[in-house]
Amino acid sequence: KVGMPSRAGPQPGPPPEDALRRLDLLAWIAGDFIERANAERQLRRSEARLSAIFAEAEAGLSEISIDGKFRRVNETLCRLLGRTKEDLMKLGVEDVTAPEDLPATLEAFRQLKEIGKPVSLDKRYVRPDGTRVWANSTVSLLEVDSNQAPMILAVTIDLTERKQSEAALRESREHLQRVMESVRDHAIIILDAEGVITGWNPGAAAIFGFSEEEAIGQPGAMIFTPEDQMTGAPEKEMETARISGHANDERWHLRKNGQRFWVSGVMSPLSDNGTLMGYVKVARDMTEQRLAEAAVRDSEVRFRTLADAVPQVVWTNDAEGYANYFNERWFDYTGLSVEESEGPGWEAVVHPDDAEASLDRWRRSQEKGDIFDTEYRLRNAAGEYRWFIGRNI
Repeated sequence: KVGMPSRAGPQPGPPPEDALRRLDLLAWIAGDFIERANAERQLRRSEARLSAIFAEAEAGLSEISIDGKFRRVNETLCRLLGRTKEDLMKLGVEDVTAPEDLPATLEAFRQLKEIGKPVSLDKRYVRPDGTRVWANSTVSLLEVDSNQAPMILAVTIDLTERKQSEAALRESREHLQRVMESVRDHAIIILDAEGVITGWNPGAAAIFGFSEEEAIGQPGAMIFTPEDQMTGAPEKEMETARISGHANDERWHLRKNGQRFWVSGVMSPLSDNGTLMGYVKVARDMTEQRLAEAAVRDSEVRFRTLADAVPQVVWTNDAEGYANYFNERWFDYTGLSVEESEGPGWEAVVHPDDAEASLDRWRRSQEKGDIFDTEYRLRNAAGEYRWFIGRNI
């Protein structure tokens, strides 16, 4: 409401000077009253809004005296600390802080008082049952009237889930580190998303010859041969792993001394919630096995070449007497196919009168490990039986 004072006199005309001065005084008093009333109304509105924010905030809020006593707390902080408002009003910050975190808390309050800038720290609070909760508290000085003692505003956020995640991550990393350090016969190599080496276990050092210090920070392509590097084999391997979930690696690699050796391994992507973080490659030295397999293949080629070159009929049996290899002379003579010859098929070409005795001698020779010669008749492609001397080794 707005009012205007007025004066009525017995005679028309301007009011006397003293009356005007009194009117000015009354107007000034009324204006000051109205201004103070508006300020008080705005203050009440601000206080109401602040109280609503204080009560409904998802973060724990508290007003603390300069000596560390709680003066006002919201429900969120009460739930976090497991205490009622009435309980907290009787306590101070020291009473609810874990002893090992108390020095850092007191130091934060000291810095706040001296510098005046907000201070933030992660700390543990103690509930009445002794359990501890991690939280982040940011403390700031509250502006108050000059005739009032300073106050501190603390904003506290629950960090329990984050700390549990960090602990689980540390445990996972420590477990991975233990695995990497304990594996000696396999190389375990960790790459980032760009293919740079970030992890190198003792097995990798033993197989490739590079120490961990020499390997970390280097491109993973350094263990590939020059020709594979030129054709982009390292990049293709990572791309295949990213798209397919894994990439097999069977190729020649390089040791530190330049020696080539055969590696068998697999690469898999490392992801976090769908975001590619890097790759892990597990590999082992398969040079001796590959050379042995090559020697076996070479021996097999030489055997087949020799067996096909001789004019004799040659076949081999397993330990049960089932035939599993025939030279070309066998097929030329018997006219049988591979399918007809394998297994017990060879018995079909032995004359019935010779088969039982020959088989009995074969079994006795197998038991003793003897080499024996025997004579039997074998049927040819024309259906005729011809006499053979068979040597069984």
